[in-house]
Amino acid sequence: MGCEHRNKRSSESARVGYGLKQLLLVAALSCILPGFVLSAQARSVEFAVTADWPTWTLSSLQEAAEYLASEVEGDEGLLWSFVDSLQQSPSRWELDKALESPTFEEDALDTVWALTLNQTTPLLHPLSQSMLHLYLSIRAYSPTLEMHRSLRKGVAFQAAAAAPDRSGCREGTSTSWAVVSLGPGLEEEVYCEASRLEAALAALPTDGTQGAGPGSPEAKRALPFDHVYPGALPAHRLAPSVLVTLYSTIGTSEFYGYHNLLAPAAAAGTLTYVLRHYVPALSEERTVRTALQGYGVYLDVKNMEYRNIDDSPAPGSAAATEGTQEEPQEGEEGGGVVGEEDVSGLVFSTLLAREPSLSAQLRQLRLNLLKEEAEGESSVEAASGATNMKVWRMRDLGLQAAQTIAAAKDPLRKLQELAQNFPSRATRLSSLKVKEEYRTGAATALRSRALGYGTVLKPGTLFLNGLPRSLAGPIFNVFDILKALRGEIRALQRLAHLPAPPALRQQLIGMAATAPLLAHASEGQGRRGPPGQETRLDIYRGSKGALVYLNNLEKDAQYKRWPSSLRQLLFPSWQLQTIARNLYTLTLVLDLEDPDSWEALATLRRIYSRQFPVRFSVLLVSQACLARAEGKQGSLEAGGEEEFFLAGVREVVEGEGKHREPATSEVVGMLFHHLREEHGLEAATAFLFGLGVGGSWEVPAGAGAVGGEKVPAELGTYADVVSAYSQAVAVVKKSWKGGAYAEEAWAALAAGKGAEGARLMHKLVAERGIPVGSVVLNGKLQVTLDVEEALMQMLGEEQQLLSQMVGAGTLKDSTKSVLGALLKGPGVMERYHPWMDEDLRREAPAVMWLGGGKGGRARELVERLDYLHPPGTRAEVKALTVVLQGDLGSAEGLASASALLSFLRGGRWRSEEAAAVSKRKKEAPRCALVHTPAPTAADKGGLLAHMTRVVSCRSEAGEEREDVLLQVLERLAIFLRAEEGEAAEVGERPSAYDRFLDVLKKESEAGGPAQGPEASALLRTAEELREDATEGFRKASAQEQSRNSGSSPREGLGIQSADGGEEEGSLALVVNGRQVDLGGKALHPLDMEVILKLESQVFTLPLLALCNPRASPDAGAAQASPATARRISDLVAVAHSFLNVYARHPRVDVEGHLRLLQDSPAESLLLDLQPLGSAGGRVGQEDDPVLSNLSVTVLLDPLGEAAQRLAPILTTLRDHFHLPLRVLLAPHPELSEFPLKSYYRFALFPTRETHVLFQSLPPSLVLTTRVDTPEAWNVQTRQALQDLDNLKCEQGETGLVCGDREGSSHTSAELVLKNLLVSGQCFDAKLLEPVNGLQLVLVDGLEGAEGGEETAGRRQHHSDTLVMQNNAYFQLRADPGIWKVRLAEGRARELYEVVREDPTGRALVRVPEQELVVAKRDFTNALETLRVQKQAGKEDIPLLDEINQDEAEGGKEQRESKTWSTLSNLWAGRKAEVEGKPTGEGSGEEDETVHVFSLATGHLYERMLKIMMLSVSKRTSVPVKFWLLENFLSPAFKTAALAMAEHYNFQVEFITYKWPDWLRQQTEKQRIIWGYKILFLDVLFPLSVKKIIYVDADQVLRADLKELWDLDLKGRPYAYTPFCDSRNETLGFQFWRSGYWATHLQGRPYHISALYVVDLARFRLMGVGDKLRAVYDQLSRDPNSLANLDQDLPNYTQHMIPIFSLPQEWLWCETWCSDESKARAKTIDLCNSPLAKENKLHMARRVISGPLFNESWVELDEEVKALVG
Repeated sequence: MGCEHRNKRSSESARVGYGLKQLLLVAALSCILPGFVLSAQARSVEFAVTADWPTWTLSSLQEAAEYLASEVEGDEGLLWSFVDSLQQSPSRWELDKALESPTFEEDALDTVWALTLNQTTPLLHPLSQSMLHLYLSIRAYSPTLEMHRSLRKGVAFQAAAAAPDRSGCREGTSTSWAVVSLGPGLEEEVYCEASRLEAALAALPTDGTQGAGPGSPEAKRALPFDHVYPGALPAHRLAPSVLVTLYSTIGTSEFYGYHNLLAPAAAAGTLTYVLRHYVPALSEERTVRTALQGYGVYLDVKNMEYRNIDDSPAPGSAAATEGTQEEPQEGEEGGGVVGEEDVSGLVFSTLLAREPSLSAQLRQLRLNLLKEEAEGESSVEAASGATNMKVWRMRDLGLQAAQTIAAAKDPLRKLQELAQNFPSRATRLSSLKVKEEYRTGAATALRSRALGYGTVLKPGTLFLNGLPRSLAGPIFNVFDILKALRGEIRALQRLAHLPAPPALRQQLIGMAATAPLLAHASEGQGRRGPPGQETRLDIYRGSKGALVYLNNLEKDAQYKRWPSSLRQLLFPSWQLQTIARNLYTLTLVLDLEDPDSWEALATLRRIYSRQFPVRFSVLLVSQACLARAEGKQGSLEAGGEEEFFLAGVREVVEGEGKHREPATSEVVGMLFHHLREEHGLEAATAFLFGLGVGGSWEVPAGAGAVGGEKVPAELGTYADVVSAYSQAVAVVKKSWKGGAYAEEAWAALAAGKGAEGARLMHKLVAERGIPVGSVVLNGKLQVTLDVEEALMQMLGEEQQLLSQMVGAGTLKDSTKSVLGALLKGPGVMERYHPWMDEDLRREAPAVMWLGGGKGGRARELVERLDYLHPPGTRAEVKALTVVLQGDLGSAEGLASASALLSFLRGGRWRSEEAAAVSKRKKEAPRCALVHTPAPTAADKGGLLAHMTRVVSCRSEAGEEREDVLLQVLERLAIFLRAEEGEAAEVGERPSAYDRFLDVLKKESEAGGPAQGPEASALLRTAEELREDATEGFRKASAQEQSRNSGSSPREGLGIQSADGGEEEGSLALVVNGRQVDLGGKALHPLDMEVILKLESQVFTLPLLALCNPRASPDAGAAQASPATARRISDLVAVAHSFLNVYARHPRVDVEGHLRLLQDSPAESLLLDLQPLGSAGGRVGQEDDPVLSNLSVTVLLDPLGEAAQRLAPILTTLRDHFHLPLRVLLAPHPELSEFPLKSYYRFALFPTRETHVLFQSLPPSLVLTTRVDTPEAWNVQTRQALQDLDNLKCEQGETGLVCGDREGSSHTSAELVLKNLLVSGQCFDAKLLEPVNGLQLVLVDGLEGAEGGEETAGRRQHHSDTLVMQNNAYFQLRADPGIWKVRLAEGRARELYEVVREDPTGRALVRVPEQELVVAKRDFTNALETLRVQKQAGKEDIPLLDEINQDEAEGGKEQRESKTWSTLSNLWAGRKAEVEGKPTGEGSGEEDETVHVFSLATGHLYERMLKIMMLSVSKRTSVPVKFWLLENFLSPAFKTAALAMAEHYNFQVEFITYKWPDWLRQQTEKQRIIWGYKILFLDVLFPLSVKKIIYVDADQVLRADLKELWDLDLKGRPYAYTPFCDSRNETLGFQFWRSGYWATHLQGRPYHISALYVVDLARFRLMGVGDKLRAVYDQLSRDPNSLANLDQDLPNYTQHMIPIFSLPQEWLWCETWCSDESKARAKTIDLCNSPLAKENKLHMARRVISGPLFNESWVELDEEVKALVG
């Protein structure tokens, strides 16, 4: 038997027994003895992606520094430890050698790499070290280095390099640059010699105050991402004004020459020291391009129905092969690893282990067998497309794949091998018989995927401790996945420091996935449950006299015809059920002096008159009155109305000009209540709806009058309000004596009638904390005056809930009050607080007390704080820890402190019932007051904080004693607040505390607030504390303790100020690590009730039970000691803070789901994949608190696209990170379509390998390339000899050619990352809606780049775009660096301004710079947010002009004048600006240019595109500029196009746009191209381009395009040519002539998309792009719709976006047009014919020839070839 015969084994030989396999092995090995020659090479394709920024030998060291700087959030200590360790390293000379090397050396790169990893090992956990290793491999921080390089190229550096004698700087040779900034008023100085820097620093003042002043806004500050050396702050606690930025290379001797000068000065607080990396330019010989990982490549099997392939000779000449890469000689895809899977029955990993000397031969044999398998398996399917398998054969492919993977020795490698090579494996796989256990298991797994909380487990999802990361979308980013894994590792490292048993830590992780609030509500589904568990505000109990209901559905006559049974709610309904029950109670809280309230009142009137099934009420209050009453005791109590507002009303009424005085909301309230009491509810309602100046209202049913529909603009004067009063009474009374009722109104106001009702309204709003300008429905509150939108949402939710309650029997017809039933339970609050807003709670800053804070001191500080407890609860374990921190001496601080102390002393902790006492004590919190004064504050708070510590230490003598001590503190806080302007300095006589004692003595003697025995006890206790309050305070000033501790308690606790910083004086309330938004107001005692009740619903109870054994039901009743309670309370607080941060992102209890599958048939599909150690055993990890708690779970369909991506990621997690994996295979139980029509590779290697390699590809397949990159990447082709759209094998001179050169089967291509996307959303910050059509520009943000100068070769104006209506999205492109997004000059900047939220988050302030600064420094998907608002006085001016029908049908000049006027002042000068010309210069030439848009993919269509361009340039009488979509073009074409442009005198510009991930993606390349033809026309081109003509690549022109350019489109945004109908043979293929399309078009023509004209100015102004994308997104949900996307979409939307139909002669196509019409044709299109599937080239040569043409297609083709080859 010969070797050749033995190698060609039949499929039966693969199933022989073990003995025969051994014989075959011997035979195979005999064939690879020396001298054996493989008869045919396996076909292979290789890809690489590089970026045009430099890599040098020290890059790994610098990238490691960036990794360490970000390892601990908010603390760069590891970076500076790394810097110190490098200085002590004996191998540091290697770094000096690398720095001095003039060339790039791989050996030096290896040395630095090894040194870097060696130096970081002691600093990092093993998992973090593995992550660093991978980050260095994939170059994750290379954009950061490039950003540092770009920052160094500012104007100051250019000036320094131009004057080397002064600075010592020489570009290209100087490797350290130190920039000294003293402030914007002084020039920056740059030094490139340490000695010069030392001299400059010696001349500076030692206090760091030179320049703009310490910490002043004018002083230059470090950027947010800068590495700032840690130093002590000066006494004024503000950053020094001197900033030194050092660009250097860490670890080198040169660096330490600078560092050792700057670090001591920064540590002393005399300057700010910023470190940035020095990186040489790419032009230098010591750098190379940066090779990247993190991308994937699809090779799709191409549909060759029309066989449209270029017939140019296959590459094989010397010119074609020059510079190509050598094909790989050994190895597996992308990294040279031979896996555990068998190939034709042989396990090559075992053979390699046994016979290492035969490594090369074994690898070659393996490749040969793989090729043979591929060719054999694809011999049937591949010839017709490799995917045309019969449906009955593909039905079980998913189950067969799952069974094969589960049975493999290494399931993970088998998964990767199957999923990434499926077209070559499908045939063999389809012959496998499926075992019943897998079929049943798949069905069980499919049924059990649904979880609670509305969460569904979707295949293609990776779960990191329950944190889901989907890989099933059209775009994914491996850098985001690694970032999530890194975050998980960091969180577990923090958790390892929790002083708790390992089991408790594991349970904490499990709690995050089952938390009811944070884990699931954040998915947007809301938290719905039984009534009472939802958060509601009870404003109704105790509201008698304040709330007036305008109607009553249970009693009023107009509702009598409605059914009254609640069971009506059980019937399906798509609108509100009309039931005569008060199911929905609506209250509007309005200040009628606010103009915005009138629209709300109008909405109320409208829905009231339409008899909505809602009970209505209003609270009319004045914000000015509420502000006056705040802080004034008794002003809202009975009798207080005189001072509160009545005196002012009387003064107006009794004055001479009373008619002209502006009315107020309290006046309306008085008359409303008086009317109700005097004339009834009907008159009061008519008065309310008749208010306002500028219009009248239809009086509601029963009031008897009809008015207009105009919404009043304002309340008007007293006379206007009195007039509304008299008219309302006259209408109701049907009287004509309106004047008498006006006098009645004036008299009522003078007498104070209705004042009690107005007072009660104000009192209710103040006591319940209800925001003015809000809507309350059944206790659910929204702060908005958009009543209609709020109601539509809330009413739907309420009806659904009430229906559920009726169905559950908790709501019955016998229920007296539906509202009362809803307002029961723990979720009902007695007072409103912003914390009730679930979104606000979810987004609130979470303070990490476990390893958080400055220097990681947070836990230590929490455990050292002095806590106050409700009396008698000190020995109870506290589930809630409250910290009030800030300037306690401020008015807000003292008021909040007194409120907190009042809450601790409240009666809720005391009850006569023992059971109630026990329950309340278990709910009790502990509170700490932490005083951090503002720099200029008088230190009243220091005394209060000091006394808090004293009281905390003395509160162990019993409950009664504790109560008195707390009372002393509360009274002290009230006293200090009352002493306005008084300070509490230590040297005062008498001291503040002595003055406080004097007040208590006087009150006791006069029978003040504290009377009887309580008063004497209070005074006695206060006197006992006097020594501590005076002498003790002198010795231990809280202010000095705070300032001298190195860092303040605020910094140590990690508390943020309102603007995200650490401003010392601002007030913060932290509850169990979550920072509560105080709303810019002082704390109220009832606020604590609300806040603690809400916080207890998150983790509190389960966490308390977990940490406190005594909390379990089986625990004994023995009381813990205070010390034990303190220790457990600390544990609960720190653990709670950890969970607040950890569970911020939604998690899924996937482990719980998998437990349900145990002992079920689905268990056969659950794979436990354990990492193996070097000895073959499991890697030990039980003792590692991080590894033991890190769970990686995957749910995937083995034949889903996500499996192709997941397989290499899972391999990395298992083999590089040594993590155990759990994989649940979820195959589709029955397939009807071929699942994977592509080969796939992904670049993710823990080595410096960067290319991806496809091997053993069947030579019979034609493949097309599709690149899978992160969202932020703009990747184009840099180098490729082969046609990447048609990768094929063809016959050459010496045989089959599949590669780049004759006799080769290897193809290589290099792709380039051209730039990164700057994408984001732009909202009107007031209206909270997209500002579609707003023009944005991206400008260079480099230091010193102001003034329009070019910096580092980059222009100020880099790119521009429009904001889309869809998702408010915008997209720009930039290199790594600092950039600024600005409003464009012209209409955008005239109407809008850039704003941001103020530090409180409640108001908008104008951004002075009018820009959004963006730092592009990594590969993760970051969505920027730009907030704008209309400028004052321009609120009613539209951004986009209204285009009416008259204009659309008017003359061309009229329309162009209006349309272009909105953009011409902005964009006409852009070209001149970029070229450095004044605006207007050269504009005439631009107006004469015809702009042509086209696109192509593949060498054939590129060849035809060149011919189209040639024909256009030959026939068009004016200059032409071609805009070509770069996404799919080859490098050879781009070179040829530029050469043609120069030769034929036309212009070419390549444009690109990245398909946004939110817009439904297409996966077939042809459909992707169709999408680019129509979906992004408004944003593809610079905004200065006002019109384009699209011409298909396969067209040839016979006419002058200027004629089409000048055609009047009659106001339409675009023009298309209708399909020909003159060729009878093909009329049956015109689907639009009958059926759905005929009905939809309603007589309109169906147009062809091969040629069209777009009036871009009008297109943008009409928002056509937004409409097209919206319709596309809707229709594309059905994969069978939009079969011809680029044609169907504009034709489908004709009813909303009119098309101008071009004359028929503008497009002739042989398929649809008669031969007779060809002579009139102005363009010839080579569209495919359904009758004859003719090759495109054959058609071109036949159709474009003869006397009708000046040149035949062949002649045009030869002319192009003669020029460009």
